Amino acid sequence: MGTAFLRAAAVAGDRSELVADDVIAMLRAAIEGIKHRGKAEIGDKTLLDALVPAVDKMAADLAGGPARQRSCEARPRWPRAQPSRHAT
Repeated sequence: MGTAFLRAAAVAGDRSELVADDVIAMLRAAIEGIKHRGKAEIGDKTLLDALVPAVDKMAADLAGGPARQRSCEARPRWPRAQPSRHAT
């Protein structure tokens, strides 16, 4: 995973803010890093089997305009965990 993060960081560069296209480019660079480092391809039962379709779907949704972009909004599906009152 280190290679994936390094590749993504190289794409991000010194930007202080990212737009959707930046994030897609970072994820695609991470994918290529995983492929190169692990000599893996889709179908090898690796993280790529989940990550590539997820990034493809996100890219397609973002390209589909505002209505489709809503599917990419980060919304929690479950309530956030609350800290235990009994924590020591």
